[in-house]
Amino acid sequence: LNPDGTEIKDATGNAVRTYDSKDIVSFARSWTGFDITYRRGNYEDLSNPSRWDRMDPLEVQHVGWRDWFPKRGLNGKFIGDAYPLCEDLPSKAFLRIGAKFRLLGGSSKFKWQKNDANWDVLGSKRFVLDPTNSQLYQKLCEPDANGVCSYPSVVTLDENLFCSGME
Repeated sequence: LNPDGTEIKDATGNAVRTYDSKDIVSFARSWTGFDITYRRGNYEDLSNPSRWDRMDPLEVQHVGWRDWFPKRGLNGKFIGDAYPLCEDLPSKAFLRIGAKFRLLGGSSKFKWQKNDANWDVLGSKRFVLDPTNSQLYQKLCEPDANGVCSYPSVVTLDENLFCSGME
């Protein structure tokens, strides 16, 4: 808005877009996990007898409260992670040179979101690689001479791989 409260117009006379409720909700999601902090020791505020800090009132203290999903920016694009959207990647990008895989543990459940207690009972779909035909399986498994998988913690593809089945 202009200082007098009127809308700012572009060269063609249309109102310049600012933000709407969707933007506010998306930005609010960025601030989850914050809580008030204890006061710092390097300043005095004798008017505030509480132990809470008014100078730096928020700090991420509860990582479990954090909303890990992408946040929409004012320009309609997503902010924060700097990764391209899946729809912007070439087909089967996960099979191309440079694709990076990280072993995050032995559980197939998501780490950064709450799961329903019936997660495994409801017939959830799992991505399963074919150990006999999948080139990706061979890269991720990295079998020894006896065919036993070593599962390296990070695998970066050094060649393009062919798709096997439902990959």
